[in-house]
Amino acid sequence: MYKQGLSQSAREQLQNSFFQRHVEKITLALVPVAVIVFDRMTKKAVNASISIGAEKPVTKWFSLTNYQNTAFAHNLLANIPAQIKPYIPGVGLAVIGGLYWCYYKPKTFASNLGFALFASGGLANFLERTSTGAVTDFLTFKLPLLDKLFKNFNVADVAAIAGIALLAVDYMLQPVRERKRAAAEGLPNERN
Repeated sequence: MYKQGLSQSAREQLQNSFFQRHVEKITLALVPVAVIVFDRMTKKAVNASISIGAEKPVTKWFSLTNYQNTAFAHNLLANIPAQIKPYIPGVGLAVIGGLYWCYYKPKTFASNLGFALFASGGLANFLERTSTGAVTDFLTFKLPLLDKLFKNFNVADVAAIAGIALLAVDYMLQPVRERKRAAAEGLPNERN
């Protein structure tokens, strides 16, 4: 009923913002599901077709390798008790997530998407680690810098890294958005 008093352009704008909000919510709900399912499918395919420790070269700089990572980030925290190991990623994810929501307050679709990618990547590895005791890493790049930093990784790792990158870019663009908003509202620019 309230739409009857609105102009045609105002009604269209209202419909577009309503549609946009719902598309964003649906997207943010589907991203974690897609990451976790795709990660699980790729790991199952690797475990079924490549024996543990074996390598299948795809190109001279890339291969598929079945590496069962029982530690974290290339043997970080390798000497902690076995009973505690499965819970460390979850605790880390909860702490980072709590800090994010308490201090960053996501305002954009990009920041929400970045957090969804980061959290779903961490959750996918956490679920695998708690069920099997290890994480299957299988993407191996043989490039000068990359092979020193990230020897083996998986789809969940890629999602988490992409999420962190998106959060960082969104955070760096915050001052630009604030200046544009201030200019549009006719407010003085504090940076000048």
